[in-house]
Amino acid sequence: MVMRAREIGKGLAAAALSLSLAFQAAAQDAPNAPGFTAERHFEIPDYHEHPLAGSDVEIIIGVEDDAGRTASTGSVRTTIPAYNFTNPIARIMAAQRPTVAFDTQESLRVAYEIDRIIQDFEDQIPTVPIYVALHNIRDGFLHAETVGDYNRAISLMWYTMIELEREVPSPAERRLREAQRALEEALQNGASDEELRERMEELRQAMEERMQEMAEQNAQDQENGLSPEEQQQLEEMRERLAELMEELQQQLAQDAAQQMLNQSQQMQQQQQQMTPQQMMQMMEQMMQNIENIKKMMQMQRDMDQLIEDQRQLREDTFDQQQQQPQIDPEMFEEFMQNLEDEMERQQDIEEQEGTTEGAENADTLQQHRDRIDEFQQEDSQREQNGEAMPGDEAQERMRELQDMTRDLQEMQRQDQQPGQDQQGQDQQPGQQGQQGQQGQQGGQQQQQQTPGEQLQQQLDELQRQLDGEMQQQNDALRQRQQELQQRLDELQQQMDDMGGDSSQMGEAQNHMDGAQGQLQQGQGQGAMQSMDDAIRALEQAQQQMQQQMQQMQQGQQPGQQQGQQQGNGMPGQGSPQGSQDIMEGQSDPLGEMQRDNGAHNPNMGQAPTEADRNVVRELQDEIRERLQDPDLDPVEREYLERLEQGAAGQPRPPGP
Repeated sequence: MVMRAREIGKGLAAAALSLSLAFQAAAQDAPNAPGFTAERHFEIPDYHEHPLAGSDVEIIIGVEDDAGRTASTGSVRTTIPAYNFTNPIARIMAAQRPTVAFDTQESLRVAYEIDRIIQDFEDQIPTVPIYVALHNIRDGFLHAETVGDYNRAISLMWYTMIELEREVPSPAERRLREAQRALEEALQNGASDEELRERMEELRQAMEERMQEMAEQNAQDQENGLSPEEQQQLEEMRERLAELMEELQQQLAQDAAQQMLNQSQQMQQQQQQMTPQQMMQMMEQMMQNIENIKKMMQMQRDMDQLIEDQRQLREDTFDQQQQQPQIDPEMFEEFMQNLEDEMERQQDIEEQEGTTEGAENADTLQQHRDRIDEFQQEDSQREQNGEAMPGDEAQERMRELQDMTRDLQEMQRQDQQPGQDQQGQDQQPGQQGQQGQQGQQGGQQQQQQTPGEQLQQQLDELQRQLDGEMQQQNDALRQRQQELQQRLDELQQQMDDMGGDSSQMGEAQNHMDGAQGQLQQGQGQGAMQSMDDAIRALEQAQQQMQQQMQQMQQGQQPGQQQGQQQGNGMPGQGSPQGSQDIMEGQSDPLGEMQRDNGAHNPNMGQAPTEADRNVVRELQDEIRERLQDPDLDPVEREYLERLEQGAAGQPRPPGP
């Protein structure tokens, strides 16, 4: 038996009305006994999915017996039962589906309506798979070329509508979404800390209500119910999770608000179709994640302070290099006067010798005296400017004075060598007498220090004062550097314990160690260079921590790569063929194969991944490629241009 339906009052062409609602009648004969009339009972299949569902039709029933004789009834006017959708998005799609099913010329208009849904109802799209499915439906109608293409898009509309209906939120879930949106808007608008904490408190309460609701729902689940011990454990976990959220709320308002928002969205996405046992696992994972986030936030603050302290140490090291070390000023002034006097006396002696060597020595001493004059001029200029001599310059001056003093001592030792008496024989009697007196004192001079040696003793004492002063300052800086290195070592250990990447921290450790060694050796300039390198490594380590914090916000462990999350995701993820697989019927974007092959996919509520966003970007690229076609229909071109303008920024997969 065949039933044919004709839609009433639509005025469509005969070809469009030739759709047959054929079905097999399951006939059952009534008992053929006296007093009974033979009857036929027919079971009509479920036509809720059919595009004519909800339409007024005329039904004509025809029969044929084994002899080939046929008969038919008159037309019967009726309405094909339709699914009563309550989700607003599903209701809009249900109204558009019959139109495009019987008139392919309406496909562009329906694609426009689907795009309007994506744009206007973005915050009401509950999961990423549904979000991607809507894009696939829209582009399926845009690019359909065969009847099969249209039928696949129409069929995908039905699966999406049913899935949307499954996702009707409870009152607690609606309050949670409202609190999430309020906090997200506050973050985007740069709200004050006070307002952020108010929005966080609202979100915390909404999360607690939602967790309580989920616990009550799971307690009523007879098939997957929890034992009394498990129910008690679940309640304790719920209370602990609420405490952690409250503790998180006490962190820096901006950071805490973002973390709380991320955690609430993860909870909402993961709770879809959960068994009680899965809910316990989710709550346990959330608690661990929040604990890790709290640790990471504290580590970030510690790293910020560490970088600031390292910069301050570098500045203090520079300042120390610019300060004049404290040495005995009277001793230094006396030394400089004695050195200048002794050089002048020795220069006269060398000039009186009249030898080539004496002339060279006299020139050397004159150069030293000129250099001492430069010292005095530099000191006078610094005094006028109120400046101090940097420590490195003081050390350099001491090295020059050491060279001058050694030259003076060497010249004086040459004057005392044997053979100088022979020169006295050619001198005048007065000079010989003077030389004789000097000879009588020779034995005493051999036991006494020369003026140069006395100057060397004074200079050595000044050098000890300078070295001691600078070493004391360097030791203080080195101690501070060592303390910073110990703090970094603790941070590195914490990061390693969490399984994170601490390579840049190790690099900073090496530079800090180098700065310590250079400070110990009095190499201030080298120490500052090592500190600069350490600061750069610390800043890179800080960036690593921020990246790992983002991974934790996505439910990953620190250092875990994209695609390593638990769960298999939706079919086609991670492959450019994902969208094509859906349209070819291998699977629909809701994570299911055919609707008759099993239960709802538990991965439906998982968080957006980079693969999801890639699908959207691929669709946008395809629109741009279509716009390059010079033969494109004007109507389609206008629509595609509107889509491109509306997607100037990449469509954002919805949060809740």
